[in-house]
Amino acid sequence: MTHSFTPAKSSLRFSRLLLLGGLALAPSLRAELITQTGYNGGGESWETGADWSNGLPAQAGNDYINNAGLNTLLSRTPEGTSVEFPGDSLTIANTSVIYARAATVTIADFRLDNGQMAFADDTYPEAIELAGGLTLLAGGGYFNTAHGDYAGVFEITADISGVGALNAQMMPIAFADPSTTTSTVEIVLSGNNTYEGGTLAGLRGIVTTMADGALGTGDVTVSSTGQLNLGGGTTHDYIDDAATLTVEAGGLVDLNFTGTDTVGAVVLDGTEGETGTYGAVGSGADHESAVSPARACSRSRRSRR
Repeated sequence: MTHSFTPAKSSLRFSRLLLLGGLALAPSLRAELITQTGYNGGGESWETGADWSNGLPAQAGNDYINNAGLNTLLSRTPEGTSVEFPGDSLTIANTSVIYARAATVTIADFRLDNGQMAFADDTYPEAIELAGGLTLLAGGGYFNTAHGDYAGVFEITADISGVGALNAQMMPIAFADPSTTTSTVEIVLSGNNTYEGGTLAGLRGIVTTMADGALGTGDVTVSSTGQLNLGGGTTHDYIDDAATLTVEAGGLVDLNFTGTDTVGAVVLDGTEGETGTYGAVGSGADHESAVSPARACSRSRRSRR
């Protein structure tokens, strides 16, 4: 088994605590829902009136949606150092994709419902900040890297809420399939988030926490090529106390912190672990796991209560 736990003074505590909670979203009164109907091949969708059903560039007072589906109508942000969506909300749904092409992308009310945000290619910043507010609807949200051999990092400073899941993984995308490349995608979470649908570090996906509560209230899964870096908080309470942490063979969990993060259960390579603490060899945890050289992590990250 090649699960990796680093470094020596970290542990996860397996308990049987129950946490019940809910998030009520107040109804929103909006003027009009505008649908993306065009694709200009290389420009910025939200500044191009011809791309929208009302024939006008995105503007305040309207909600906007691209639900045309994969390989149909690609959305793009403008290029630049910092860009902000001018409409009241933007929804990417039904496998549709928006390419992020600026160092900071601010969307006050950004909704993903089986929708993707992706790096366009390696001509754009390798680290892109997503600011504003992100709601994960029932279909969840995916973060991806579109082309070539590219290591993209999404720094999500937006507050994340909703019932859906958050996914970092290589997967087919508009007009490309980065799952066949060596690209990776990392999402760095810096807020105390409330989304409920769980978190996946999927195919060559990396999830990094930089604050307590970053992973919401759902279960957390690390695939055989995924990586979870827990750190950056003060109470080391990143994974919800009632959540299950599942790590497939080959997956990496970096527990570089001093303290204990309590979770509901730990599943390693399909087998649920016994109650107790889990950590690297020499950590003093009840259940210690040797570091696999092939999956060793050189970064310094941390974990949740």
